[in-house]
Amino acid sequence: MKPKCKIEGCENTSDTKELCPAHYMRLLRYGDPLKGGIMRAPKNSLGHCKIEGCKKNAVGLELCCTHYSKLKKYGDPLAGRINDGGTCKVDKCLEPVKSFKLCCKHYARFKKNGITTVEKWQQNGQTKAWHIDTRGYVVKYDPKNEHARGSGFVAQHREVMGIKIGRKLLKGENVHHLNGIRSDNRIENLELWAVNQPYGQRVKDLLAWADEINRIYKPIADKL
Repeated sequence: MKPKCKIEGCENTSDTKELCPAHYMRLLRYGDPLKGGIMRAPKNSLGHCKIEGCKKNAVGLELCCTHYSKLKKYGDPLAGRINDGGTCKVDKCLEPVKSFKLCCKHYARFKKNGITTVEKWQQNGQTKAWHIDTRGYVVKYDPKNEHARGSGFVAQHREVMGIKIGRKLLKGENVHHLNGIRSDNRIENLELWAVNQPYGQRVKDLLAWADEINRIYKPIADKL
């Protein structure tokens, strides 16, 4: 009898590389067997969600589908909850907590500006303080930064990778978060991916492309 899939909470039998067919296909497609959505575990196999007051079944990391999704997107399984109990941690603020131990107002300031004390938001979030954008990425507005995109915004994960390899990321390069949490920009959680590919499939085109890839990545191979 084949052993079970090595992914925690998965009850399916393994097929290749100690993974079930579903997780193996995710590994091939995304480079991460846990990426591409939540793999639900059999009912009650992981018990209830560990968040106090939540009665839903856990699907991963002892969290239900809702809280697990929030953890991956915001780095906080409670992000978005309006009433977690208690009052805001900002001095003299008595408003109820929304998330990160902050009330709705201070949480919005923190999410947009990276700090809770900003009295007026700058237009379009154009602040040089790191903050989490609507997609869950940590960004700041710094058009003079060598890692800035055309909009003037710098994505922290791209800057961290750029510093590691010693240059700005090229067109066709992106950074993959290994644990799926977009706000977790520790260098050990990041991988450099290249998504460009040749236009032709003739042998000489493929060889030329291989030479170009070797020219670009050989100088930084020891840093990856």
